[in-house]
Amino acid sequence: MCGILGITEKNEALVRAAAKTMAHRGPDAFGIFSDDNVTLGHNRLSIIDLDARSNQPMHAGGCSIVFNGEIYNFRELKSELQNLGCSFKTGSDTEVLLCAYRQWGKGLTAKIRGMYAFAIYDKSQGKIALCTDRSNMKPIVYAVVGGKLFFASEVRAILAMLKENGLKLDVDHEALSLYYAFGYIPAPHTLYVGVCRLSGRAWVTYDLKTGEIREEEYPELPIKKTSEEELSSLLESAVKKHLVADVPVGVFFSGGTDSSLIVAILKKLGIKLETFSVKVAGRPEDAKYFEKTSKHLGIKSHVYGFGVREFDELYPELMHRIDEPLYDNSLFPAHFIARKARGRVAVALSGEGGDEYFGGYPRSLALARMGDVPLDTKVGIAEKIFFLLPAFRGKNKLFEWIFTALRRPAAFYLLTMSPAKSLLTLQEWCAAKRVLSGSSARALDADFYLPGDLMRKLDMATMYCSIEGRVPLLDAEVISAAQALPWDPQEPKSALKKVLSRYLPRELVYRGKQGFGLALPELFDRSVYLKEDLSRAIEYLRGRKLFPARCPGRSALIARYPHFSFGIITLYYALYNAEQA
Repeated sequence: MCGILGITEKNEALVRAAAKTMAHRGPDAFGIFSDDNVTLGHNRLSIIDLDARSNQPMHAGGCSIVFNGEIYNFRELKSELQNLGCSFKTGSDTEVLLCAYRQWGKGLTAKIRGMYAFAIYDKSQGKIALCTDRSNMKPIVYAVVGGKLFFASEVRAILAMLKENGLKLDVDHEALSLYYAFGYIPAPHTLYVGVCRLSGRAWVTYDLKTGEIREEEYPELPIKKTSEEELSSLLESAVKKHLVADVPVGVFFSGGTDSSLIVAILKKLGIKLETFSVKVAGRPEDAKYFEKTSKHLGIKSHVYGFGVREFDELYPELMHRIDEPLYDNSLFPAHFIARKARGRVAVALSGEGGDEYFGGYPRSLALARMGDVPLDTKVGIAEKIFFLLPAFRGKNKLFEWIFTALRRPAAFYLLTMSPAKSLLTLQEWCAAKRVLSGSSARALDADFYLPGDLMRKLDMATMYCSIEGRVPLLDAEVISAAQALPWDPQEPKSALKKVLSRYLPRELVYRGKQGFGLALPELFDRSVYLKEDLSRAIEYLRGRKLFPARCPGRSALIARYPHFSFGIITLYYALYNAEQA
């Protein structure tokens, strides 16, 4: 896990300065390369081949690479490339990735398995290629401004480079509407006009001579039907692959289905890793199941309590680092446990991905019951009535039932997941539906919520304290198998639970889903920061005509829309931090 950045001009001072804004992504080494065409920078977090010989940028055969992530099958690919005549000077996956590009070009995406975001400067072709993994686990943002390509792992670094070039970017009002609708900004949008976020499976080529930029999507793996036994084997293989490292590896363990499955597989394989757990205050049911699951699996986890005091301790640091807004307040306990783990391990396995690909949310069951119906891309009469009617008790539940009965999955999805559904205008609702239009009912959470919220949150929570988060359930073969499995309309995540039942008793497997977020009304009451910052945020956003006109006053906003209120604060800090940079 690292930070990458670059610009299509010779300007080492600019790249050095911008790299400092995301030094947390790679505190172990900084490397830079430039010629007359480009400057590439790299902040390294050393995970594989810790020797300085594996620092980046790395070069071979007229090509240079900066790479963020891990290639889990790099040793197998290395043997294959050696048989084809390639030689290697390091033990790193970066060198294998670079040689794979020289051997197979874009075809390398069919070969590599891992999480990745990389840039390759191919001098002989006069091009720069940017690429992301299938699930968008690792970020790249880019901008083409003033005839130059700027790219980086974080928006803050792009803004730093543009600012030094005397360029100022405007807030993207379309992206802002999407943020209010979703609680995150979906790719390719960012908060700023002209700055784009690469989606998953993206391959972007920038021609240094013409300035032409071309973005394409590389193919998904074929969907593969699997039995329960085959799925169990794939999950074991995925967990084992994600242990590849030359530094200590641990596990974030919550006691839920996904993290319990990872720990159970490790136990079966005879692999002992340190586990790290957070007990969020005011959630006794979580603590009960966590303790029972830990006892059954024989785990002695490092357990840390998280409440208002810990939230306030993290708040100033986290909020002043944010460069992209997020409604998801579970960023705070996630970062808290990552900081605790960082003192003992440099890599931690995490359980994201199970809900999105195996149907783990209540809305997943409703979408499954609608069947394979095409996504409703246009606004229907029922939606127009929803916006015409005033708010009343039970309105949202009534329209959930109506949208389900009418088999309108996109409308149902927005109604059930949008934190600000009652504050949206019909125009903002239409804009959100247009974004969803390229997906399918079953894939909505995997295509949008997973990369837009969960992967971004995990990246922020871990990278802000220089630890690498890995996600075994997003292994490409596991996803391929998951896409072929039917969703049980009566039982969330039934396929994973059947596998987990091999390790845990039924009462610990078949139970209600628990989230990881905080009790926001209590947090707003007791935090020394939130109410004051919400007032400050509302004033700031209103002064710039960025605040939704339909919002009530502060007290009503907190009482009726606590998640939206929290999202307003992170939006304020993202914009304020950019101004102050």
